[in-house]
Amino acid sequence: MRHLRERAASAGRKKLSPVDRLTPREREVVAAVAAGESNREVAQRLSLAEDTVKHHISNVFDKLGVSNRAELAAYATSHGLVQPPPPGKNGETGR
Repeated sequence: MRHLRERAASAGRKKLSPVDRLTPREREVVAAVAAGESNREVAQRLSLAEDTVKHHISNVFDKLGVSNRAELAAYATSHGLVQPPPPGKNGETGR
């Protein structure tokens, strides 16, 4: 009987994409990591403890199926969570 109730409850739930499962705070952390900020920099900018930032990043890795910051940045860019950096970033002039 319990199995039937659980099945009925889950049937009514919309299946969310990995991106849609991110909380607003996790999205902020993703953007900061994709921009190259360290955990300490993210923590300072968002007024969080560094351990909290680490926890958010761990949750994001699990939700998006990535295993490191470079994969996260690539995923975030390819899935529209962040915009790609403009040409000439990092002091390059493009000449």
